[in-house]
Amino acid sequence: MARRRRCWTCTAVADNPSSTTVSVVVPAWNAGEDLDRCLAAVFGSDYPLAEVIVVDDASTGPSTAEIARRHGAKLLRMPRQSGPGQARNLGAREASGEVLLFTDADVVLHPDAIGKAVAALDADPKVAAVFGSYDDRPAHPSLLSRYRNLYHHWNHQAGSEEASTFWTGLGAVRRDVFLRMEGFSAEFGRPSIEDIELGYRLRAAGLTALLGMQAFVILAGVIRLLPLTGVVLPFVSYGGSALVANYVLIAL
Repeated sequence: MARRRRCWTCTAVADNPSSTTVSVVVPAWNAGEDLDRCLAAVFGSDYPLAEVIVVDDASTGPSTAEIARRHGAKLLRMPRQSGPGQARNLGAREASGEVLLFTDADVVLHPDAIGKAVAALDADPKVAAVFGSYDDRPAHPSLLSRYRNLYHHWNHQAGSEEASTFWTGLGAVRRDVFLRMEGFSAEFGRPSIEDIELGYRLRAAGLTALLGMQAFVILAGVIRLLPLTGVVLPFVSYGGSALVANYVLIAL
């Protein structure tokens, strides 16, 4: 018998306005045009935001700060390059919202993505976090980028409803839970699996992850291979490409 998935955001968000405050946190390093597209989408969200925080992880040029200011984002700076996990932690500490919405500088959110994340959290107070996946319409023409985008999308669409991970391409978490978990591990000084590791700790702390399929984002960046290694390097500027997101719900 087919397994029935839970539908967390089937009711139109517009019909159920929420008072939950949201702070969007975007880590960026030499992000350039990717960040410009990312912030245009964030500020174009259907959901009213408490603030948008860009954390400049010691970029080598002025473009990250200039783009953040032009869009009206709150700009924070890391004293030295420490990786996106630590940049997100700084943004989270300075945030005022009840919910932290993490996205990457190379990701373009659909207008309803944030509202659907909030609706999922509002629907069940036991839910601590939600996250999404890529859509099935890769924006970048490179073969590797298209393959990884579609594979990631399929993996989430076909995955088990229960999960034990987290994803910051589009991930929302209650701020009190995030701070209680002490945020992302300082072990990762470069883009790595800091979001996955946080998901493992959430699960180990007794939280349950549930996978839904409602909200979407776009990945605008390119995925490259490190020379001679065959290692996939999905983040080159702490950003992304055009994607659509399923929500995974991590329940208290």
